[in-house]
Amino acid sequence: NRMWPFPEAPHALVHAGFYNMWTLSDLKPNMTRAIQALLQQHPDASLYVTGHSMGGALAQLCALDARFYLNISEVHSLTFGSPRVGNVAFQQLFNSAMNESWRFTHNR
Repeated sequence: NRMWPFPEAPHALVHAGFYNMWTLSDLKPNMTRAIQALLQQHPDASLYVTGHSMGGALAQLCALDARFYLNISEVHSLTFGSPRVGNVAFQQLFNSAMNESWRFTHNR
């Protein structure tokens, strides 16, 4: 499995497939525009990002982008059946950046 460094933390490695899907498709710009539009209407709102399976992995990347690039101060992530997105350094970065994070998995 190829891993890419997360731009904000070079030791935090992200699964290349998830990272490429998030950054090289229309998903990231579309989600960014949608979040920005909502924040214009509700500037003090908290952001809750959720997803299932591969969508859970992408939700984690979306949540980090919201924190680092959109400067949203209150970001929560709830995923269901999500695979691991990155290495331990990525997990530590993610956990430290989120106000709340839950990753629900089957029998784990």
